[in-house]
Amino acid sequence: MGNCGSQQTDASKTVAPASPPSVQSPINTPPPQAPPETEKQSEISNPEVVQGYEGKSEPISEKELEVVKASVDGSDDKEVVAESERLFPESKTGFLEKYDFGDVLGSGSFSTVKQAHDRETGQAVAVKCIKRKTLPPDEIDALKDEVSILKQISHPNIIHMHDFFEEPENYYLVMEVMSGGELFDRIVQKSYYNEKEARDLVKILLDAICYMHDRNIVHRDLKPENLLLQNRDNDSEIRLADFGFAKRVKGNLSLSTQCGTPGYVAPEILKGDKYGLAVDIWSIGVITYILLGGYPPFHDDNQATLYKKIKSGDFVFHPEYWDPVSKEAKDLITRMLTVDYEKRLTAKDALNHPWIHDMSDGELQSHDLHGTLDEIKKFNARRKLKGTIKAVMAATKMKRLIESLTKVSKKLNEEAEGGQPAAPEKIVDLLGEDAVAELKAEFTKFDENGDGSIESAELKTVMNNCGKFPTDELLTQMVAEADTDKNGTIEFAEFVVMFTNLVKGEDEQEGQVVVKEEDVQEGNVVSNDSPAI
Repeated sequence: MGNCGSQQTDASKTVAPASPPSVQSPINTPPPQAPPETEKQSEISNPEVVQGYEGKSEPISEKELEVVKASVDGSDDKEVVAESERLFPESKTGFLEKYDFGDVLGSGSFSTVKQAHDRETGQAVAVKCIKRKTLPPDEIDALKDEVSILKQISHPNIIHMHDFFEEPENYYLVMEVMSGGELFDRIVQKSYYNEKEARDLVKILLDAICYMHDRNIVHRDLKPENLLLQNRDNDSEIRLADFGFAKRVKGNLSLSTQCGTPGYVAPEILKGDKYGLAVDIWSIGVITYILLGGYPPFHDDNQATLYKKIKSGDFVFHPEYWDPVSKEAKDLITRMLTVDYEKRLTAKDALNHPWIHDMSDGELQSHDLHGTLDEIKKFNARRKLKGTIKAVMAATKMKRLIESLTKVSKKLNEEAEGGQPAAPEKIVDLLGEDAVAELKAEFTKFDENGDGSIESAELKTVMNNCGKFPTDELLTQMVAEADTDKNGTIEFAEFVVMFTNLVKGEDEQEGQVVVKEEDVQEGNVVSNDSPAI
């Protein structure tokens, strides 16, 4: 029988665990031969910049970079913080005696992430530096939860926190470096993909979540962006990251904060019900669907409609994509995407499901998912393109433009006929001169040579500035997603449509998005980033 966390160490101690053991990754398989919950408000996020460290960041200019470097040089942390002011009585001091800072990786509203090296061993780490004086009370409570959880868990497929320091000016979370990028980025580089590979990935995720659930810890933000690779090796280990929303649960239904990411959030969260560990299983069901079908089970440009689909469990297995997939896999997805959380599988149940536990490798390897791989590449390209655009929107804080786009999107939703998208010319006309001028200013940030179109090389430059280094194939796919006239570039009209789609249907109605300067919220639903597609 399957079990969870059987290879893991007991994490009941409060000391930081040792580095987790090595686990073989299935991503390169060859062809066959708690206490009461505290409300947490999130920063607006750009998950493309600093992966796995929760303090997601915005792209920064060279001038801003110098300011950031100066703000976290640690020069004010040579004194010792008073014990009465510490989050944890046993927390360490003396960060600057143990680590040397390196480059800035990114900066968010309350934190900066920097590279660093252990002075004694030379080990590379990623350090999340949080200014004590600027951290709101609710964020302090959330940080305490995050650090407390990370200190007490040790699993080969969960990101590892090496150290936590409390100094007079800063908190320092010292995390392992995840240099391999996102799991989905590695998948789309493959030329061969079968059901066994998808099964092995789901099994790894379920085992990590089962380990957490055995300790009454819920993650609450499972999504592709939080499945990372430790390094760029072909056999790199997979890590579950971003514990900014993780909580300990007390009883089955002890949580109430509405948080998560659109498309992956469980229906009980959207309904405002009390909830517990089962919300993670719903999210794994969504991820499993994407791994096997290549697209999300719940999708709509209008977020109110999207949330209605989620709350009703309205999804299907389209034959043109799902015929090659085993009935056992589809059964597991259905049982994980059960609206009634009391009838939804637990992590242990899922690990003992026939698709995970009983089906032979040979049988699953015979299910070639070449068509799914093509769809995953498209899904990943859409996700990356929207993430890049969202990063620019966050960095420039285009509040008035976003308001204009939201109004236009709402009007287009009201006038939509037969689901046909509005012509770009109509969108431009509805926006008005001021909004169009602002969009043109944003367009020029991408259009480096000023020829009136965005080419893949120019998109690459923007992504590089955001700390991402996409492959040429991904860049081509990203351009293709917005290139409606199929001429190989993104013209201004297509750029306008892209921006409009990002906020389509986003207003203050139930289940929809309120875009603010410093965060993104769906009504009461705190979001870590934009919808996946």
